[in-house]
Amino acid sequence: MAKSSKSWTCTGIPENSHDAFDNFGPDCSICGARKEDVIKKPERKLPTLPVKAIAAVVAGAIVVLGGGAVASPNIPGLCEMVGNCSIWSKELSEAKRMADSGKQTADQAKSIAELQDAQSQLNKAISSLTKLNQRNSLKTEVQKVLPSAKEALDKLEARLPKEQEAQKTLDDALKLAQTAEPKSTKDSKVEDLSAAEKQWKDAIALLGKVSEGTIAKPQASAKASEFEKKLQSTSDLIAAKTVSPEPIASNVESPSGSLVERVYKSPDRVYEAPRTWEPAPAPRSAPAASDSNLREQPLW
Repeated sequence: MAKSSKSWTCTGIPENSHDAFDNFGPDCSICGARKEDVIKKPERKLPTLPVKAIAAVVAGAIVVLGGGAVASPNIPGLCEMVGNCSIWSKELSEAKRMADSGKQTADQAKSIAELQDAQSQLNKAISSLTKLNQRNSLKTEVQKVLPSAKEALDKLEARLPKEQEAQKTLDDALKLAQTAEPKSTKDSKVEDLSAAEKQWKDAIALLGKVSEGTIAKPQASAKASEFEKKLQSTSDLIAAKTVSPEPIASNVESPSGSLVERVYKSPDRVYEAPRTWEPAPAPRSAPAASDSNLREQPLW
């Protein structure tokens, strides 16, 4: 059946539902529900405005009202419009602190690790300052810090390779010293002492290559003095073990000569030399006559 313009459809109420039925009177012919209870008027929804639009309206209202009011720096949309967000000020303060800390750490660094820490701080500070520099209200303050932070980072990145090379040279010298140390004792053989002597010399030469002005230089200078003493001690031990041997025994000589067998001893070995024939020393000649011996002697 065709719907009348005055008809209304009812499907029942929650506790008594039924199939759709067209009614023409004020009440449903099946469940008795009233027309006004079944057919509700749609609620009217208020239009929604984006945050930025609301902020613009509020900002406009502030201007219209004479500009005496100040927008809150804690309202994201509004503070961005006005340019006084408190979060920006906090980020700027933190970036300044990090830049100053990075420069101070680089100036006072005593190790490669501290230089790398300073590099990390400066990189973070510059990244934050670069973002804040896009805010017109902060550009003046940012430009007071950003150029000097970049200059400090450039200087540090040029310094780091030299410091790393100097530290590597020092480490190589220390490794040579560790190898030479156990071979530089009085109980070591001559060949071990000789190897240690060369290693001490090589270590001292490496220490001389550590660049002036680097973190490693003071330690290199101190170690060079120490290694010089170790080298001298090792050289003295070698000299003591390689002195010319002295004979300590021989056979009995005969009046006409002897077949000599000498036994030699040096600090680290004993050996026999080949037998050699050595003639007896020539007899002394009688002393020449002197005037005193020619004086006249009595006959009795």
